[in-house]
Amino acid sequence: MRRLITTTLSLIVIFVLAINCKMGDKNGAPAAQKFEQQAPAKVENIDVATFKELEANADSNTVILDVRTPGEYAAGHIENSILIDINSRDFKSKVNELDRDKTYLVYCRTGRRSAAAAQIMTREFGFTDVKNLLGGITSYNR
Repeated sequence: MRRLITTTLSLIVIFVLAINCKMGDKNGAPAAQKFEQQAPAKVENIDVATFKELEANADSNTVILDVRTPGEYAAGHIENSILIDINSRDFKSKVNELDRDKTYLVYCRTGRRSAAAAQIMTREFGFTDVKNLLGGITSYNR
């Protein structure tokens, strides 16, 4: 009896999975294609030379974003950057207020926090043009 129940449940699970895979979305696209179309943009990790070139050619559609603490920012920051501390409670709400159509050049001290911030921006909030400075401001100031 136990074997019959196990076999029946296994067949039901296989049947449901098979139907789900074939259905896709309302437009007829397979489920796998639907996921690929909604995949978040990738963060571009850039070196100092590329960052400085983008900074030099920046216009009103480019935002330099410092994700360090206010103390670190006060001790020295890249000119024309804005501060949103990744460790603050309101980091995500402040990021959510930013214009998703702009290009963001994100940095921190060594590149670790900015990489995390850039991932949050693309994965959770749908930003499409986010660049992370490898090595952070430490590399920038060398």
